[in-house]
Amino acid sequence: KGGNQYENAGIIRNILHDEATEAQRDIVLLNAAYAIRAGGTTDSAEEALSRARESITSGNAAKKLEAFCEATQRLKQT
Repeated sequence: KGGNQYENAGIIRNILHDEATEAQRDIVLLNAAYAIRAGGTTDSAEEALSRARESITSGNAAKKLEAFCEATQRLKQT
């Protein structure tokens, strides 16, 4: 279950820093795996899931989120 925008942002950050519930993490991994697969870079669901998991565990997903947040804040200021 989500909440308001601040609670949901906290859930996302928890997922990306391996501090979320197993259910929260699993749904994000499945979503990411299907997005990777839909992007056409792999035909294998297992490979897509592995890539999604690696993105989170390596910290790359968190870095991308922070870069996105910084970019949107800069746009908001202009």
